[in-house]
Amino acid sequence: MKLCLELTRADSETPNRDRNETLKLEDDPQLFGQLVVRNKLATPEQVEECIGIQRKLEEKGQLDRLGDIMVSKGYLTDNQLRLVLQAQQRISPITGQRIPGYEILARLGQGTLGTVYKARQISMDRVVAIKVLAQHYSRNEEFVQQFIQQARAAAQFSHPNIVRAIDVGNIRNLYYFVMEFVDGISAEERLRKEGLLPEREALEMAAQVCRALHQAHSQGIIHRNIRPSNILVNSSGLAKLSDLGLGMVQSNSSSPASTEIGSGTSGYISIEQARGQVVLDARSDIYSLGATLYHLVTGHHPFETAPGQSKKAVQTAEPLVPPEERHPKVQRSTSAVIQRMMARDPDHRHASVKEVEEDLQCILQNKAPVHTPVPFRPPASSPARGNTDRKVVRGESGGSTILFVPKRESRPETAAAPKTQKTPLPAGLTFITGNDKPRKVQLAQPVTVVGRLPECDIQVAESWFSRKHFVIYARDGRFEIEDLHSTNGTKVNGKEISKSMLQFGDQITVYSTLILFERMSGQQGVEPPA
Repeated sequence: MKLCLELTRADSETPNRDRNETLKLEDDPQLFGQLVVRNKLATPEQVEECIGIQRKLEEKGQLDRLGDIMVSKGYLTDNQLRLVLQAQQRISPITGQRIPGYEILARLGQGTLGTVYKARQISMDRVVAIKVLAQHYSRNEEFVQQFIQQARAAAQFSHPNIVRAIDVGNIRNLYYFVMEFVDGISAEERLRKEGLLPEREALEMAAQVCRALHQAHSQGIIHRNIRPSNILVNSSGLAKLSDLGLGMVQSNSSSPASTEIGSGTSGYISIEQARGQVVLDARSDIYSLGATLYHLVTGHHPFETAPGQSKKAVQTAEPLVPPEERHPKVQRSTSAVIQRMMARDPDHRHASVKEVEEDLQCILQNKAPVHTPVPFRPPASSPARGNTDRKVVRGESGGSTILFVPKRESRPETAAAPKTQKTPLPAGLTFITGNDKPRKVQLAQPVTVVGRLPECDIQVAESWFSRKHFVIYARDGRFEIEDLHSTNGTKVNGKEISKSMLQFGDQITVYSTLILFERMSGQQGVEPPA
């Protein structure tokens, strides 16, 4: 085989150090796949299958090489993998050459724009991050010019909460963007490892991002793609917003490449951005930061979808579930601020990130938010068209705008909503020991929070209970208990749990309080639902 003959010759001419570095890096999966197909080592369908697997793994934080995946699937042998990597080194502009002035140390990740590497800037002897543009962007002349121009402008930003740009350049059509290396992890990595962040830490992180956005917005820059992966936190807890220059490119370019990048990430982009609106303002970034904060404090995406559903479709059609309903440990004030940030109508959101930061700082100081009433329920921004009349409004310049106005039979916003009747469930709690004995409480809703706070569904007068200690979920006749990161923990039948299914007769223990989970049917002496 010609490939193998060339590689055998190249192998004997390549120093061991360079060969080992090549085998560690696989910077261009597309080129790797082309070499595999061209030399008939695997079919195009097999390569595409493995590229798809690689992308799914990267979403979970695993940076597996395409070649390793193909070996694990049995499409390549170890020897074939080595030969293809060596061939790639000879012709790839990324692995075959060094970027002048920099030494590549490791591959950090890959995104829409390209691949990010950890490198050493030789002249300053410091570690940096280098983002290398993907080849299909490098071939778009308009985008490349905007990228270089705005990356240089981004280098003028100097703010502690913004990842600083250092350099931009190209070598043989390889375009790269050098930025400061943040010694820490992204908020997305924290979510993958821990599920959710402590609320206070998430609020402090969001407040720092507000400061970064205030700096950007004051200079007319909209980020357009705020998400957990673009928030980096260093070892001292300083949050830094990355990819700021990317929004600058999109906002000043009409090329297909910039439009593709500016489309943002499903689940975090604003409603108007999801609908394809091109001209955006600061309130779009406020929405995205709100969606990010929602994920951090609840452990859930704001709009979760079933298999086959589009996040954008669900986001634009379904109402937002309040964060406090997604996770009962979220404070009502935090939930209210997030809901305002994510209001469907931009006019119902905060007017600036400065207002958002002030609200977040109030919560951190145990004060009520100054710009958001608690609770906050944003009014619907777009009434259903089946319940609207059209009204044509003439503008001063003679143009007209069609507004959809609710019909008169629609209920006014000031009308009191009917109270939901709670139906007792066939289960309840009986306090066997402690100050509350012999209290019996029947569960009355799908989610029941137990703790010391008056707002809990079942309030307990015991100092060793946390403010919100545990929650019981009722789903399809089954019951599940979850400890809410309490101080003293929760035990079921003597075993400490974080989450566990409940059966009638189970004993729940919190320090010295014993509670019996049992079947109930509204018998005399049982405390009615709150």
